[in-house]
Amino acid sequence: MYGDTEIRSHDIHLTSFSVFDENFLSFAKNLRTTKPKVGKMKICGPKLSLCGLIISVWGIVQLVLMGLFFYINSVALIEDLPLDEEYHSLEDFYAAANRAYNQNAYNCWIAACIYVLTLLLSAQQFYMNSRVTAN
Repeated sequence: MYGDTEIRSHDIHLTSFSVFDENFLSFAKNLRTTKPKVGKMKICGPKLSLCGLIISVWGIVQLVLMGLFFYINSVALIEDLPLDEEYHSLEDFYAAANRAYNQNAYNCWIAACIYVLTLLLSAQQFYMNSRVTAN
């Protein structure tokens, strides 16, 4: 015979049949006693978060400097510009080169900003891992 077991937790009512085993009933009883872990958000371990910190700092430094060198039209970086092989006049070449230098500088700075986001995420993960291992 299937009887009803009623579990009350504040205003939550859970009706189960005797088909469910003891584990489910104990789980349902403990629903109100378990507290969710809010704010932990531990995604990666301590070694990966430290690696992310180091790579992010290096990426920020490198991309900011490369963006600066592109912005001041460094001749050493001309091979990295998407330029055509031939131009009709020298002014057309200078205009295309200036546009390409500026575009590459902005691309480097945008990538550096993305690295700032990964730095913040890695720093948060490193902090969370250091708190867990200290406790």
